[in-house]
Amino acid sequence: MDQTKLTIIRAVRDMARTDGRLHRQERKVLRLIADAEQLDPQEREYLQRTSEPLPVEEIGGLLTEKTDRLRLMELSVLVSMADGVESPDELDRLRQLASHLSLSNEDIHGCLERARERFFEITRMWDREA
Repeated sequence: MDQTKLTIIRAVRDMARTDGRLHRQERKVLRLIADAEQLDPQEREYLQRTSEPLPVEEIGGLLTEKTDRLRLMELSVLVSMADGVESPDELDRLRQLASHLSLSNEDIHGCLERARERFFEITRMWDREA
């Protein structure tokens, strides 16, 4: 099992649950992320079995590569956008992540831009499906 991939997915799932609800659109985004990661059956089973949240302060130690930290931040922003609500709890979590992942303002700006672009791609795809 790829622990880095699983850590990222768990942390993004935690982001989706930050406001106390897992919205339908957030579930859709989480499914898209899981599909893109090509999880094997063991990894899927692990994620279903492991539902406790990862403490934000531990995530930086679990993700040692900057590319993984950036990916987590981008996906966290993406899932926070999915429900269309700017939750104060989600914004707090994003700030905590940025701090614990030791990302610069430039890094965060890039994550925000990439997440915004992906979000618009996804919403266009959903519009075509509707």
